[in-house]
Amino acid sequence: MTISFGSQSTNPAADFGQGFFTIYDLTTGTVAANFAGFPASQTSVNLPAGTFVSGNQYYDELIFDDGFNNPLGGSPPAYARWDLRTLSLFSVPVPEPTSWALMLTGIGAAGWLRRRRISA
Repeated sequence: MTISFGSQSTNPAADFGQGFFTIYDLTTGTVAANFAGFPASQTSVNLPAGTFVSGNQYYDELIFDDGFNNPLGGSPPAYARWDLRTLSLFSVPVPEPTSWALMLTGIGAAGWLRRRRISA
């Protein structure tokens, strides 16, 4: 599955710009996917199969980060950063019984037709 989003332009005055995308599984309290430090111009991430579980609730966070390396000079070095965050909450629906029944009927019909074709 590919998740697409808009790119971010790094502030021309900044020393760096990068993106982060994380999906948290609120049901299990774990991180389902994490993409850290990609270029601000990137517009999508590819999720591996099995990332989502039916019935679980998820929270995602997209961050574009700009910053300066040691803007004031001196020792120890100091870093200035700012970011733009987008958050969303979603869940993966559990198939309804009628969906399961329709799917099983289709599989049964396909098996019946195949068996009938082999017998003939």
